[in-house]
Amino acid sequence: MGPLVPLVGRITGIIYHKTLANHTIFTVKFHTKKIKKFFFQEDNTPVHTTRIAHSFLEFLNIEVLF
Repeated sequence: MGPLVPLVGRITGIIYHKTLANHTIFTVKFHTKKIKKFFFQEDNTPVHTTRIAHSFLEFLNIEVLF
């Protein structure tokens, strides 16, 4: 679906936020040109549930399934 982005070392909410902003969002925008409704799915890994990551996805109106 999108590029493979290697993450090295300990991943924090800030690093996850930067990954979303720099890589994931472009992929999502590309695919939403083809489909109207989608859900972004994550697990309950602590880094996925950080306030900064959650706020970023909420700001972009991206619905998340946990």
